[in-house]
Order: sequence, then C-alpha cells, then structure tokens
Amino acid sequence: MSDQPVMHRASFEFYQEGNTDGTTDDTEEIKIQCMGIGDLNEGCYYVITTQTGWSIDGPEEMKQLLERVDKMMKS
Repeated sequence: MSDQPVMHRASFEFYQEGNTDGTTDDTEEIKIQCMGIGDLNEGCYYVITTQTGWSIDGPEEMKQLLERVDKMMKS
C-alpha cells in the first residue's frame, strides 16, 4: 500500500422529474457508485441504486449516464 490515501469509492447522484405514468415518485433519484477504485488504471465496477425508480426512454440514456460518470472519474 502506498503512503497516499487510496480512494475506494466515489458516488454520483442524478435527479429528474418523475415519469408521466405516475409509477415513480415526483422526483426520481439514481445513485451510481464506482467501487473498488484503488488504482484507476485498473478501473472500477459500478453499483446502481434507486429508492424512487428511474425512468428512461431507451438504453442509450443509461449508457449516457454511465459515460458521464466514467468521464468524471478520468478527469
């Protein structure tokens, strides 16, 4: 282990208005955590949780969220 503190996890929270079907809360929240970071050269794995539900119109929207998180982790 290095003399420097090692980052283990980073959390990103996103919010949006609830869907029009009324199947989620008025405000939807999703948390994406990057776990097991250690050395960023090895990457991390993602844990995705929501207490409210999260609505998307297609898989591309979820991909875009993960790409935003990935970009933040690399900056």
